[in-house]
Amino acid sequence: MKSKNTTKILFLELLFLYLTKIVRAQNFTVVPKALLIVDAIRCTISFTHVNGDKDHDVIVTVLNLSGYNSKLCTNVGYGNFTKMVITTFYRVAPRLVAFTNI
Repeated sequence: MKSKNTTKILFLELLFLYLTKIVRAQNFTVVPKALLIVDAIRCTISFTHVNGDKDHDVIVTVLNLSGYNSKLCTNVGYGNFTKMVITTFYRVAPRLVAFTNI
């Protein structure tokens, strides 16, 4: 069984690889403060454009010792994320997250 720190490190490495490889024109920090996840047991991450500015925004769902948590963060440019204060993702289980334009 993976330790909590191993899961956290793997998640952060995957996030960093995605942000630096897919979105090359932008500069990203290794761990944006808005996306900091502590003691993750299980988590998912998905990228999309939620506010129409063509920057990759991100939603993260996580299960940790304090319960379920979801964070929707908008990319305000150059890899700087701002956490959106929302209640629509309350208790979203970290299974699979997908976005679409409708």
